[in-house]
Amino acid sequence: MPSEKEFHLKKLEEIYPLFSSLEDSHLQEWIDRIDHSPYSLEAWVEALVCFDEWLKKNDKNAQLIGKLEYIQCSIEGQSMTQNALPELQVVVLYYLNQFGYKT
Repeated sequence: MPSEKEFHLKKLEEIYPLFSSLEDSHLQEWIDRIDHSPYSLEAWVEALVCFDEWLKKNDKNAQLIGKLEYIQCSIEGQSMTQNALPELQVVVLYYLNQFGYKT
C-alpha cells in the first residue's frame, strides 16, 4: 500500500509531469500548500496548464516553483477582494493579464 506522499506524487505526475522535477522537500511543501488551499489539486493543475499556455503565448518561461508561488499569490490576492470562490485558472489568468510575470 503506497503512502499518502507516494499517492499524491503519482497522481501529480500523471496529470502534470513537471511535478516529478521537484526535490522531495519542495514536493511535500507544495502538496501541503495545495491541500490547505481552498482549491482542489485538479484546479491547481488546470491553473498550471493555463499558466503554461500564457507563458508560451507571451514568449516567456518559468520554473515550476515560480509558477506555483505565483498561483499561491493569486489565491491570496483574490481572497482579499472576493467573497465567492472563482475558478482558479480564471484568477491566475486575471493576474497574469493585469500584472504579467517576471522571472
